[in-house]
Amino acid sequence: MDNHQLELTKLIKGHVEGTLTEAEQQRLAELVQQDTQARELLDAFEDKEALTAKLARLDGFVQRADWENIVMRSRRKRTGRWTMGLGAAATLAMFLLAGWWLVNPPTESGVVADTRYGHKNDVLTGGQKAVLTLADGSTMALGDTPLHQQLKDGVALDIAAGAITYEKAETPADELVYHQLDVPVGGVYELTLADGTRVWVNSNATLRFPITFAAHERRVSVAGEAFFEVAKDQNRPFIVEAKDLEIEALGTAFNVNSHRKDGSVKAILTEGKIRVSNGQQTKELLPGTGVVATAGHMDVSPVDVEEALAWKEGYFYFNQKTMDDILDELARWYGIEVSVKRDLPDKRFVGGIKRSETLAPVCALLTEMSGRKFAIDGKKLIVY
Repeated sequence: MDNHQLELTKLIKGHVEGTLTEAEQQRLAELVQQDTQARELLDAFEDKEALTAKLARLDGFVQRADWENIVMRSRRKRTGRWTMGLGAAATLAMFLLAGWWLVNPPTESGVVADTRYGHKNDVLTGGQKAVLTLADGSTMALGDTPLHQQLKDGVALDIAAGAITYEKAETPADELVYHQLDVPVGGVYELTLADGTRVWVNSNATLRFPITFAAHERRVSVAGEAFFEVAKDQNRPFIVEAKDLEIEALGTAFNVNSHRKDGSVKAILTEGKIRVSNGQQTKELLPGTGVVATAGHMDVSPVDVEEALAWKEGYFYFNQKTMDDILDELARWYGIEVSVKRDLPDKRFVGGIKRSETLAPVCALLTEMSGRKFAIDGKKLIVY
């Protein structure tokens, strides 16, 4: 938000509250005279019924557009469509959001005021954060602050915009040195390994990996959910260990998720080819298929690859998911406790929304999807 927008927001806030000085009222009049959308914004504040209606339409448009974006498998930013489709309403929402942050700054716990949905409070979305554990046991807290650092392990790290990159190794390692990336509840992080493989690690997940790979293979282990874009290397297969499952790939992209209540591991292939093994069976997967595996059984079937892609691209993807699964996903991303007051139906739901939304609009979508009522109280989500 630029200085002009910030000034305008503060002045409109003061106008609504009746706290502006004569000079500030004059400055507001000048800005409104120069800016048609600013005048619309001020008029909206004067007409509360119209404001409520605009916000309701805006919410519906954004949720429907997000879901359409997922279904159509669009990879482009929707900035143009947002501006063209909403016009002044989008600008209105932008200004309102700025004012909301000014009046209700976030707390360290991520709890903020809810002025639109009727909950006791709202909860901020997760973000880019992780803890890197080095070979000597020391740790580094990672965020989105740029950093370049030479570590004692003889590797240089580049950190920028919530991603960490290990410098590509010239020669394979004779003795493997391991690092571990732990992404907490409410976090997500991306890293590029020494071979060029990119990994997105989801909330409440751990990735253990060597800072330089061996000459005969590239092997990592994951607990939780991670998406891999594997760098091609015909001489060194890339192997991911997840519980009792081994996934072997040669230049491919796939998602691994061991956050499943039944204890199984689910892998979805989006590109290339992988070979999966649970120690008793070995099966090969082609793009558009997935496997659900335990120590004694593997089930391969066609899948919707958007389940693997959506979370790393910033969306919740509720396609044929049970409410129980959806609530588990929300708990990990928002760092909340979920309390269910009556049994959840054994039914599967369809919907989607940006993970950058706070919890309250997500609850509104869930009510629309399921008919159930949701209440936010502190860091607790109550389902009625």
